[in-house]
Amino acid sequence: MTHAPEKTTSEDPPVLLTLTPTHPYFHPSKTLPIPPNQTLAIGRFTGTDETLPAPDNGYYESPALSRRHCVFFSASSGAGCARTLHVQDLGTLNGTYLNGARLGAEGRVSVPVCVESGDCVVFAHNVSFEGVLYTSVEVIVGVEV
Repeated sequence: MTHAPEKTTSEDPPVLLTLTPTHPYFHPSKTLPIPPNQTLAIGRFTGTDETLPAPDNGYYESPALSRRHCVFFSASSGAGCARTLHVQDLGTLNGTYLNGARLGAEGRVSVPVCVESGDCVVFAHNVSFEGVLYTSVEVIVGVEV
């Protein structure tokens, strides 16, 4: 079960999340709005049109990722406080990593962790299966609140 973001008002503008790959020849950069009280799912392309990787969604063509890998959401610590961006692993096999540290144990939903501009997030780790290497997706995060 994912963490429910603390309520913000619908008048709050969306947080803009930029995911810039460290290896741009693998994946394009993405700038994604996260409206108040909503999550942005990151996951693997599954062969359907709704999960087709695009600059305006959180899907990637990498078999190392889970279908629903992690979520980003914004939250406020209270009235008048600044909103912050959080990431949460959804109990994946190959993990989500923030600045080199895995979020949570394999198979368990992690606690949400605050993310800031300049942080490095890695979705999964490289996986070798039957002689084929499936690469992780490594991005540098940009946050506009």
